[in-house]
Amino acid sequence: MSTAEASTDVPHRNRYLRNTQHQRQCQGKKSDDLGGKEVDLSGSVKQNYRVNVLLELQTKKMLLDTSLLHLQTTIDEVMDLRPIREASTELLDLQETLRGDVRGLRDDLEGYMDIDPWQMEKKKKEAAMMKAKAEIWTTNIELLEGWLKKVLGMDPYQLECMRREYYKAEYVEGEGLKGL
Repeated sequence: MSTAEASTDVPHRNRYLRNTQHQRQCQGKKSDDLGGKEVDLSGSVKQNYRVNVLLELQTKKMLLDTSLLHLQTTIDEVMDLRPIREASTELLDLQETLRGDVRGLRDDLEGYMDIDPWQMEKKKKEAAMMKAKAEIWTTNIELLEGWLKKVLGMDPYQLECMRREYYKAEYVEGEGLKGL
């Protein structure tokens, strides 16, 4: 069987023939370890190849050394931050303690507000306003009672029963609503 017949007969034989032809062409050449490139390794070319590979490896080593130096610098910077983190933790603890102290002082201040002259004057004014409002509502209630008595024609006994039922503890027998 000739080479032409083998190439047309079976496809896997084509591959075999191509591979053997490639092997014959590559005799005297060798694949290098860095990239699978085919290189002719005869004489001074071999020396130049070695020099080029060495230069390439030295360049890669310099890049790795630079990366290593950068990483080491970053690690040193992070290590320098540890005391700052510890100090910030201490400051946060101190802040929380001080907040508790401020809460305690506010509670103490509220206790002293009863004897503070300014606070006393403020409370007197608030009490006077509340008393005035209460008197207005008391008057309104008395007017409403009078209106109910007139419209419904209630006798005094029925009115007393209604007051006891609705006013409960605020009602005094015979007087009506408790005074302020």
